Amino acid sequence: EKKLLDKIDEALERLARGDYGWCQETGEPIGLRRLLLRPTATLCIEAKERQEKRERHVRHN
Repeated sequence: EKKLLDKIDEALERLARGDYGWCQETGEPIGLRRLLLRPTATLCIEAKERQEKRERHVRHN
């Protein structure tokens, strides 16, 4: 629950700065559909998939 509250606070800070909805990795917009499903998202779906692939690779090595 604390982690979720922290993510919500971070999203509100990004909103106040004007960079909410922009991928922190690519600088591209995060799709509206993704934001509606996960309002605290910081990565576009493509960047998130790359991150998950890297994490799986690290776990398997």
